[in-house]
Amino acid sequence: LTNEESRKNWEEYGNPDGPGVRFSIHHLAAHFGIALPKWMIQKENFYVVIGAYVLLFMLILPIGVGTWWYNTMKFSNNHVLLDTIRYLCGTFMRSPYMAMPRVIKVLSNAYEFNPSFNKEIVCRPSDNVELPPLIMKIPIFTIFRKAIVGSPSSVKARALIYAHLDRIPLSSKTLHLDQQYIIRNCPRLIDEMINSLLYVLAVAMDEAGSRHKTPQHLATIENCMHLVPMLIQSLSDNASPLLQLPHIGSSQLRHMVAKQVCAHLSFVSLISFVRLCTIM
Repeated sequence: LTNEESRKNWEEYGNPDGPGVRFSIHHLAAHFGIALPKWMIQKENFYVVIGAYVLLFMLILPIGVGTWWYNTMKFSNNHVLLDTIRYLCGTFMRSPYMAMPRVIKVLSNAYEFNPSFNKEIVCRPSDNVELPPLIMKIPIFTIFRKAIVGSPSSVKARALIYAHLDRIPLSSKTLHLDQQYIIRNCPRLIDEMINSLLYVLAVAMDEAGSRHKTPQHLATIENCMHLVPMLIQSLSDNASPLLQLPHIGSSQLRHMVAKQVCAHLSFVSLISFVRLCTIM
């Protein structure tokens, strides 16, 4: 032992580490401390500490875990309500083929847009004043009156989806916030619609025994897949692809069609000056 302090500890305590730890052939001793507040180990606070532990572990913790479990059991792995999945499967079993308007109607009927199932959906008294003028601007609602059929929340969601696809400006800030929430949740719901269609298709194929007897499900799946880029690009299913370009609206589109510019390649092939004159 070349260290004076270690040598002194060895001579006095029998180990080079000091008085805290003692080693011998027949005995091993160690001193430990617990980092607890002093008031927790005082005798007069015994019942307070025990009561706090009982309250935490026997009341608050079970209630918290039970509430979390109850809310979690309402959703699937994609965080879609199980009620919505049951509705989708039942609807696709009854109607295997759905055109694009019917797909949008089924999407708007999702329970995620129902205030009784989703607390983030707010029904405002102002909706009764702001929605009717918006519905009158949507072509499909003016042509097909049956498109307005449904619960108030589903009609509102359907109107805001069509307003997004047709690029109809909203006069109300509250409707704009509702539209952003609905459009933000649509891709997740469409993904679940495709999963439900695949499940229904598998059941139909198993019952039919032939792949050629179930083409209607595939057409509906294709419409669901087309709906995602439509929502991202804010375009309807029969809109011109030129509307995907920035700063191209309905007025610019009329000028371009009049000059026989109907596709991206024909627009890009124009020289810059002619291209600028085309959209002016």
